[in-house]
Amino acid sequence: QLFEAIEPVRVWHLLTHTSGVPQDTTLEWSRDYTESELVRSAARPLQFTPGALESYSSTGYTLLGRIIENATEKPPKRSISAPRSWSVRQSPRPM
Repeated sequence: QLFEAIEPVRVWHLLTHTSGVPQDTTLEWSRDYTESELVRSAARPLQFTPGALESYSSTGYTLLGRIIENATEKPPKRSISAPRSWSVRQSPRPM
């Protein structure tokens, strides 16, 4: 249900703050949410077409954390670091 709620957003959009997912100020980064709570938050209309603009959304990062958890079957760490070989200006492009 969660992935259907954020269609057509892709992981790349969430990582680069280009998803259009609106900021949900009721979500707290330090709390774990149920699938239904995240679906309710993600089901709100997108602010813009994914990939069209850039706008920070911690809600997008919360959704990204759930994707990581579903893919790895482990809760994500509270912080994720880029490889040391990446510079601040480098940004990998989607395939």
